[in-house]
Amino acid sequence: MVGEKVVIKKDGTEKRGSKVYYILSEQAKKKYQLKLLGIGYEFERRKSIYQLLLYYDVFKRSNPLTKMHLDRFLKKIGTSADSIKNLENTYEKVLYSFKIFLQNLPYQ
Repeated sequence: MVGEKVVIKKDGTEKRGSKVYYILSEQAKKKYQLKLLGIGYEFERRKSIYQLLLYYDVFKRSNPLTKMHLDRFLKKIGTSADSIKNLENTYEKVLYSFKIFLQNLPYQ
């Protein structure tokens, strides 16, 4: 862990047999506060949860589209929400009619 700079070794006299103190580095202290310092299943799970949270925070949509914004946009392009609903209903009716037509065809 000393080589990875997770802990800092404090050896006052550098004599063999003297007391050696180990201190967490600043980076390791931050990881310890987030409970990301360790090994095993819990450590890996917590690490992946933090990664997902950060990913979501970076790539989420900044401002969801409100009904007022949608109405303004549709007005700019020359349509409305009602006309889109009518188109959807018409499309569903055409599909239904085509399905009935196919069902009534004689089998060959």
